[in-house]
Amino acid sequence: MKIYITLVLTFIIATTTIAQEDKESKREKIKALKVAFITERLELTTDEAQTFWPVYNVYDGRVNDIYDTERKVMRELRTDFDTMDEAAATKTLQTIQSLEKQKLDARAELLSGLKDKITSKKTLVLFKAENDFRRDLIRKLRGDKGRNRGNR
Repeated sequence: MKIYITLVLTFIIATTTIAQEDKESKREKIKALKVAFITERLELTTDEAQTFWPVYNVYDGRVNDIYDTERKVMRELRTDFDTMDEAAATKTLQTIQSLEKQKLDARAELLSGLKDKITSKKTLVLFKAENDFRRDLIRKLRGDKGRNRGNR
């Protein structure tokens, strides 16, 4: 019995670890695809790339942290909604409003940081490239899910 419990616990730990590594590797793969996509669209010179990427990476990291927090809040909202009182609802709304402001502040800091690094037109190309990448990624993910449903 002791061996059985040990084997089950080992299996659970291994499965959890593999799932976490798989999630992280997917995030890294998406990040690499995004960098390649943006690099191709912006057509940065070597000098521009050396000054652009540090500024953009700080922005991207900050925005990803904000979105992670936002996803957590929305997940909690889904599970706690029916039992939420007015005070908790008010606090949740304040949190959401704060996150929206943080996104705007991050975008403003990006614009300020890129002002002397790349042209205004390339900054607009960046925003378009981000949107295009996100749209293409969502489209591909939905397509993959659709295929997986048919295999069940």
